[in-house]
Amino acid sequence: MRRAEILAACRHLFAARRYTAVSTTDIAAATGVSWALVAHYFGDKAGLYRAVLESIAESVREPEPVAGTLEERVRAVVEHGMTTIEHSKSSWLAVIGGMEVEHSPGIPEIIERGRERAADLALAALGEDIVGLSSGHARALARSVVSLIETGAQEWLMRDRLSREEAAAFVTTSIVALAGAAHQTFDQGALRGDHDD
Repeated sequence: MRRAEILAACRHLFAARRYTAVSTTDIAAATGVSWALVAHYFGDKAGLYRAVLESIAESVREPEPVAGTLEERVRAVVEHGMTTIEHSKSSWLAVIGGMEVEHSPGIPEIIERGRERAADLALAALGEDIVGLSSGHARALARSVVSLIETGAQEWLMRDRLSREEAAAFVTTSIVALAGAAHQTFDQGALRGDHDD
């Protein structure tokens, strides 16, 4: 079994169960190879987990383009983000909730790269309604979008306080309001200048 095949099998394993609940025996059983071969490619369990998270972060794709109002585009971004988190829910929710960070050095950097990538995709998908913002202000808005999607997913998938529909509606409404507030706050370059990129 090659490295990519081991990684794919372990993505499914860590998507279903948290890092601390997965043993090296579980990993060998899921991959169908010895732990020694897995360790040859990834070093140790922590190295394998980092590789799994890297592959999750890199696999995030841009949502299908949606023409229409800002709310329609935001809804598409939110649905795409929540689906992405759901597909790797145990691993991704554990790290965004801060539950696994202490177990493997390098995870905070992986999470940060993943959030920056998600912000890039959000900026591209939201389009014209945030073009009037400076690049720094647009980036701050996009990072807020990512945080709201993560929070909505946690309330739905981890805490069971909201249904998926409620979480998506709440996050969509919040992002639309936030975008409006950002435009009002930064309108006509009122706060641009020193903080502009």
